[in-house]
Amino acid sequence: MSTTSPVAENVATVKGEGVCPAGGGVGGTHVPSDSAGGPISEQTPDVEKLSTKDLKKFLLSQGRSVGGCFERSDFLERAKELPSEALAQFLQQRLLSSTDEPNAKCPHFDNATLSALRALQRPLPVDESVRRIMQAGGVKALRQFLKSQGHDVRGFVEASDFEAKAKAVLAEEKQAQNGTAPTSARRNLARVRYDIAAALRDCPNFYDDGSYIPLMIRFAWHCCGTYDKATGTGGSNGCTMRFPAEQADPENAGLAKAREVIAGVHKKHPWLSLADLNILAGYVAIEEAGGPPIPFSYGRLDFTDDEARAVYGAGKCPFARKDGSLNPHGSRLPAADLGPDPSVPASADPAKREAPTINAVRGTFHRMGFDDKETVALILLGHQFGRCHLENSGFVGSWYGFDPAHWNIYGPGGLGYLSLYGYLGRMKETINARGNRQWNAQGFGGSDDNPAFMMLAVDMALDWDPTYRQHVAYYNTHRLEFRRDAAHAWKKLTELGCPPGLLTPERNAVPMCSCHDRTPCPKCRPSVR
Repeated sequence: MSTTSPVAENVATVKGEGVCPAGGGVGGTHVPSDSAGGPISEQTPDVEKLSTKDLKKFLLSQGRSVGGCFERSDFLERAKELPSEALAQFLQQRLLSSTDEPNAKCPHFDNATLSALRALQRPLPVDESVRRIMQAGGVKALRQFLKSQGHDVRGFVEASDFEAKAKAVLAEEKQAQNGTAPTSARRNLARVRYDIAAALRDCPNFYDDGSYIPLMIRFAWHCCGTYDKATGTGGSNGCTMRFPAEQADPENAGLAKAREVIAGVHKKHPWLSLADLNILAGYVAIEEAGGPPIPFSYGRLDFTDDEARAVYGAGKCPFARKDGSLNPHGSRLPAADLGPDPSVPASADPAKREAPTINAVRGTFHRMGFDDKETVALILLGHQFGRCHLENSGFVGSWYGFDPAHWNIYGPGGLGYLSLYGYLGRMKETINARGNRQWNAQGFGGSDDNPAFMMLAVDMALDWDPTYRQHVAYYNTHRLEFRRDAAHAWKKLTELGCPPGLLTPERNAVPMCSCHDRTPCPKCRPSVR
């Protein structure tokens, strides 16, 4: 059986492109070189190459008037006033919805990388899906898949029997996604959820607070936080976290245990992509911690080496600006602290003095497509759980020492991590053993070597910045609304990089609440622990 996927083969045979010489990939697959434009995640759009018709559509898509524009130069002059990120997003959306040759719509990208990205952002054909399940675990994987969905496989002997049945099931699943078959054809992930929950509980008492829940939430977050809205690259689709370059990102230090735990569950369910399993583990962890139920959608792909190279280059994973303006490590993930602006006096307003960190946080989340309110919801959601380890992140202590393994922003009323923003006067800036700044609570127990409550600069930024501060104060008095908004922001985060048509809702999923804070439905009310 060939190990080169149809998608990767498509990259090699795009019209006008040849086979890459030595170092160009397995099986003659073409991996675009810098001279051909480079990986799509590193290419920059050129407004000069747009036609007059496309310039007009671009301006209208950004809410700009085209009145008084008659010549191409008139449209071009106005288009140049808009940021390149807006142009890249406009072209990316046209690319994914177009059936034309890539360069007919996006002349600034080379054919090979665009064909690869377009193919990798659509569901796999049924035959390819079955092939990948077989590749992951052979006939046993097909049997596990069919049994998990309630299908009788008694009497099946040959591999062809399992393959034929699996193809029929997957074909019906696609029909359900298109609305031409009942939703009962969608996959039932109840058994997978059960095994993830069991793995979360199978944690030694000496590991952190005796729970893998915070670790799994952080892991899922980091799998998604690489998304770039301007190019449509990064995010959970592709499972690039399994490649060495992304694992070596300093922001991902300490996640090896998460990969080990998920690998154990994947052995039981190899028919589900590892990309899906990484994210589903975060969903289950939030629910097991007492958080809101969040409906999950599956269908993410595990990129092969060739597919990942076609989009991201030799490293096979997404990285951010080479100038390190958002993260000194070049990571797309947010940096914990960029330090104060050395040109601003220490007595100045923190909004000015700490502008490097504030701007990096805002820039990182805006790059993913989040507004300030969603940014606050996601940071509060994640940092109510777990603790920092000096050997991994360079910081030490738990954010909220009373209950770091459970959803502790409960309410209305109550304490929890969010309540710490009412005690910022007791948070003392400290330089830890690794020479990094952190803010440790004074008078609440613990020590500077192991504080019971602490904050990082990114947490303090939610108070330094006036807009962030307003959202924090609002959520502190509207805890149920925070619970709802955090669930919606989490679902949005975990589906970044997964375009329409790629994901399918799981069968029997609990619908997510969209009620108003003043009249919460039972799903919004946190269970009594």
